[in-house]
Amino acid sequence: MPDAVDAAVCLYTITPDRGFIDDRHPHKDGVLVVSACSGHGFKHSAGIGDAVAQLMTTGSSGVDLASFSVARFG
Repeated sequence: MPDAVDAAVCLYTITPDRGFIDDRHPHKDGVLVVSACSGHGFKHSAGIGDAVAQLMTTGSSGVDLASFSVARFG
């Protein structure tokens, strides 16, 4: 069997509660934190993208993003 020529590590990010973050930065005006947390969020990317686009263009979203708040980490 041939030897490997190259290898790479895939960084997998995840929040402590394994949920997403889609919220305004608590200390930086104009910064929106959007983290679908690697492959786990890929299947939700269309919905997250729509909600974030609404939030950025109108200031609110038709989707309740409260469960994705940064504040849940205390």
